[in-house]
Amino acid sequence: MQNPSDLEVNPVGKNKNGILKPTLALLILCLAVALLLSSVNMLTKDKIEHNKTLKTNEAIASLFQGTFDSFEELTEGFTYVGSADALYKVYDAGHILQGFVCRATPTGFGGDIGLLVAMDKNATVIGVKVLYSTETAGVGSKVTEDRYLEQYANKSGKLVLNEDIDAITGATISSKNVLTGVNDSMTTCRSLLGLEVAQ
Repeated sequence: MQNPSDLEVNPVGKNKNGILKPTLALLILCLAVALLLSSVNMLTKDKIEHNKTLKTNEAIASLFQGTFDSFEELTEGFTYVGSADALYKVYDAGHILQGFVCRATPTGFGGDIGLLVAMDKNATVIGVKVLYSTETAGVGSKVTEDRYLEQYANKSGKLVLNEDIDAITGATISSKNVLTGVNDSMTTCRSLLGLEVAQ
């Protein structure tokens, strides 16, 4: 058995090498992981954007049911309202204006809800598609279903929940936020068309 007086006591700062090596190793590991993640991001960024564009094209085509050929993003002559963040003119094969699509991103109960709202030349809703959502499966996610979204068709003006649009039972917050996205989209489109903005 060792005598306690024979044990060497290391005062603070004397064992720097014991802390320095793991710290340096951790720093190198963190830098390597950061470099790897940025490389993967650079390699996949274009593919992700391409897939988003394809998904948007498919959603617009389904909303305009055969009359869609191309669209162009508008950047001036209107004011974005609330959750609306992109506005497009939609054309048929003869380059005749068919209507508009507004992208909106209201925040739902579980996070952002990415919407496309198709409107005719008078900012009346043709249809609504959800591009992505993180709402609770089985409850809030019901606001992404076509049978719920169909009630927005042929609506215009400022819509009110449980008057113009029925809420999903148990998903009032999600229902309200989809409604907000649709209202923001119509108001944005009306500002482009110079139409009176519904109050």
